[in-house]
Amino acid sequence: PFIRFLQWVEDKAYRESDRVISNLKNAVEHMQSRGMDPAKFAWVPNGFSMAEVSQPEPLDPETSAQLPDGKFIVGYTGTLGVANALDTLLDAAELLKDDPEIVFVLVGGGKEKPVLQRQAREKGLKNVVFIDPIPKAQIQTMLQRFDVCFIGLAKEPLFQFGVSPNKLFDYLFSGRPVIYSIDSGAYRPVDDANCGVTVPAEDPAAIAQAVMELKSLPEAERKAMGARGHAYALEKHEYGVLATKLMSVVNEAS
Repeated sequence: PFIRFLQWVEDKAYRESDRVISNLKNAVEHMQSRGMDPAKFAWVPNGFSMAEVSQPEPLDPETSAQLPDGKFIVGYTGTLGVANALDTLLDAAELLKDDPEIVFVLVGGGKEKPVLQRQAREKGLKNVVFIDPIPKAQIQTMLQRFDVCFIGLAKEPLFQFGVSPNKLFDYLFSGRPVIYSIDSGAYRPVDDANCGVTVPAEDPAAIAQAVMELKSLPEAERKAMGARGHAYALEKHEYGVLATKLMSVVNEAS
C-alpha cells in the first residue's frame, strides 16, 4: 500500500506541475509513461563549481609517491562501491597485465575497496594501485597525473533513463580522455563531446580495447580529445551555466 501511495503522489505531481525538472536526460520517457505531458519536461544536469576546480591544491607527498612514473595511467577517482562495477575494471587490468607500460590507479574509499583489493591480490595484478581518498580540492591535481579517466556503472535497466555522476564533469574539466562504460540509453556524453571512448557496461574486453586504442594515439591527439571534453564541460556543465538554464525554466513556468 505504501508503494502504491508513493506512485499516486508521483503521478499526481506529473499531472499537476507546471514544469518537471530532472538531471536525467531520458527521464522524460518514464514520466510520459506515467501520464506527464512531455512539453513540461526540462533537463538540467549535474555539473561542477568553477571555484572548486580552478585552484587545485597539490597532492600530499605520500600520495604523489604512490603514483608510478613513466607509465600510461588509467585512473578512477570516487567511491569504490557495488554500483561502480570496478570489478570489471580489474578484469580489464587482468587482460592487460602483460603490458608493462599500463597501470590502473583507483583513488577513493568505499565498502567494496577491501573486496577489490583482495581480488587484485588473487589475480596477481601488479598493474593495479589503490590510493586512499584525497580532499576534493586535490582531485584536479590527481586527474592531471592520469592519461585516461575511467567511469563505469553496473549494467542496470534504471540507467537507460540517463545518469549524471559528478565525477564525469570533473573528468571532462581535467582535459583527459574518458572511457565511459555505462549503458545510459540515448545519453552518451563522451560521444557528444567527442572526448573519449564509450563502451558497453561490464565489458572487460571492451574496456581493455579502449585502453589500447587510446594508448596507441599520438599524445597530441589525446590532448585534443581532452580539450574537447574541457570545452564541453565549460559550455554545458559549469554551475553558472546550469543556474541560468534553471532560471530560464522557472521563468517560463511563471
